[in-house]
Formats: sequence, structure tokens, C-alpha cells
Amino acid sequence: MFIFFDNILRFKKYYYAFYHSRVTNDPDAFLGFSGLPRNISRLGFNSFETEYSGLGFENNWSILQYGRGRQAWGSGNDLFLSSSINSPPYDYGLIGIKLGKIKMRYFHGFLESVGHNKKINRYILGRGIEWSNSKNLLIGINEIVVYQGENRPIDLTMLNPISNHIEIEINNRQNMQGNYQNAIWQLSVDSFLNSRFRFSFNYAIDELTIDQVEKDIDETNLTAFSSKLVYKVYDNKYGKILSSFKYIKIGTHTFRHAYGMNNFVTRHSPIGNSFGSDILLYEFGLDFFDNDKIFINTKFGYREEGENTILIDPYDSNEDIIKEPFPSGNIKEVLFGVLNFEKWFNSNNAISLSIGLDKNNEDLNGYVRLGLFFSLNNNINYF
Repeated sequence: MFIFFDNILRFKKYYYAFYHSRVTNDPDAFLGFSGLPRNISRLGFNSFETEYSGLGFENNWSILQYGRGRQAWGSGNDLFLSSSINSPPYDYGLIGIKLGKIKMRYFHGFLESVGHNKKINRYILGRGIEWSNSKNLLIGINEIVVYQGENRPIDLTMLNPISNHIEIEINNRQNMQGNYQNAIWQLSVDSFLNSRFRFSFNYAIDELTIDQVEKDIDETNLTAFSSKLVYKVYDNKYGKILSSFKYIKIGTHTFRHAYGMNNFVTRHSPIGNSFGSDILLYEFGLDFFDNDKIFINTKFGYREEGENTILIDPYDSNEDIIKEPFPSGNIKEVLFGVLNFEKWFNSNNAISLSIGLDKNNEDLNGYVRLGLFFSLNNNINYF
């Protein structure tokens, strides 16, 4: 059981404040939930977390924002690779501008302090550029960087929104020299092929084996790929039906690095895709929307999970990146199905029900979750 509270306050058209929190009695059941459960409960709930909160300014060509949340860059709402809406939230500042058909964004945030006596400070930043023809095609390129170090303060070189991780590192411009940062680059494309088909994909590069000495010892590339094809089955005044096919492949060693504090995780969970790494997934989906504000989503599919997924020991380092069978080791094969139902009573309040079932090599697991959503959106016209 969980309850969402969502509030947006708008001031003088361009200024806003936002706040989104949730309470639950089962914090382990939700992706990206990092609230700590208490030994006591109130009204049956034992854990609370503010997912989003902060202040911002946005007009037709720019955005400034500071607060708590997460960034999810790429095509598709469920194809995330290097950054995701399902990661634990973190505090960050963001700046973005729009120049005609081009958008540019930069954010910088603090992930956590970990290690012995919590002396290792970990940060995240992202730089991205996006072009759209304003009709049916969008192309984006971005860089997401995790940097860290013992007692390391915010690095001013990393605050430059028009810079590059490699140039900073190879020229020793950072405030801590050595292997204390890592970046992932991503290409994203989103296209409406015609009035019924939409195709989206993301391709992420963590590390490429380019040097001959690396090829000679059979090192592999650290990459990830996600794609989705959506077909509009039915669309009229009563509602619409969408069908889809999704494919995700994330390499065995992707998101895990030679020094584990550079791994793409925070609070023991992935910053990117919720399946972590060492994963192969095929999924079919069917979505139904009607004018009575009812949404039904069903999906079923098959996935293979390798034993070297970053979900296990998320801060461990890569001993090597030698090619091996994919997925690696003892593979967990999973058949899954999910049914999601939402009923919106108005634009601010809803009730949801989720039912899921997983069948793997050894176990059959299921869940039922009931949720309530309360939203308050206010436009304040004074001061």
C-alpha cells in the first residue's frame, strides 16, 4: 500500500515550486524508493520519502531549477539506460536553453557520502543537446558523469556546462588527479514513422575497446541498447489502444568500473535502468485509455539475468572486462506479466492497482499493490 502527494505552486506564470512525496508500508516493493523504514508505524505506514521538491523558473526558451529529484535522459518513458526516473532521488541544480529546434541542458548533483566514516563524496552531472524537426523526429546526445573522492568538494571544472569529461581528465584539470570519475555517452532517437508507428531507441557507450593491446587480450565493449516499437491499434473519440514491443540489452560489465566508487549506482541502486546490467529483455505491451479517465496497461515477456548484474554488490569493481558468454554465469530465466489499472476521478486525484507475477528457474513470485494519488496544483497571482 502506498500514497502519493503531489503539489505544484505557480507564481506569476514563470516561477514555480514543486513537492512530491510518498508513504508506504513496503519500501522494498518500489523502484527508486530510498526512504529508510522505521521500527514503528503510523496508520499502517512505516516509511516516508520526498521524491521531488524544489524551486524553478521556466519560460519559452530557458529553465532554471534547484531541488531534489532525478534526471532521466533519453527516448521513451521505459527505455532508460544511463539515467532513470527509477533511481533514488538526489539534490541537483539544472540549467537549460532552447534555441529554435535545439535544446541544451546541464545538471549537477550530489549523490551520497559512502565508504569508511562516509568520507567518499560522490557527485553526478549531465550535459545534453537535442535537435527536433518539430514534426516527427528527435535526436539527442548526452554525457552523464559520476565523479568522487575522499573528502572531495564540488569540482569547479565539472560545473562548466560546455566542456567534456575526457578533456578535463587527460589535461589534469580536475581537483583530484587519478581514476576518480567515469562517463557514459548516449545517443537517442525518437521518431514517428507514420500516423500509427513510433520507434524509439537509445545506445549507451560506457567504454569501447579501441586500442590493439586491449583487443589482443580479448577485452569487450561496455555498451547498452534499448528500443521500442509502438503501434496505434485504435483511436477515436471513445479512447485509444496501443500495442508495443520492447527490447533491452545491457552488457555484463556496463555501469561497473575499475574502481567501484565510479559505478553508476547510488544508495545501493542503479542510477540508470532498474534491471541494472548483464540483462537481456523482450517485452510485449498493450495500453488502453478511455475518456472516462481510465488507464489499463498490460505487459508480459521474458528476460535473462546474468550473475554479474550490478544489482548484486553494486559498489564492487570490475576485475577485468574480458569477453564471456552473455548473460554471464548461471543465468536466471524469468517469464513475467504485469497488469496496471488507474482510475482518475479528476486531474488531481486517482486510485491505482498493480498486479505482477514472475516465474523464474526456481520460484514463482507475485505481488498486489494499491495506491492513492493526491495532487494540488495552484496558480498564485500575488507577489
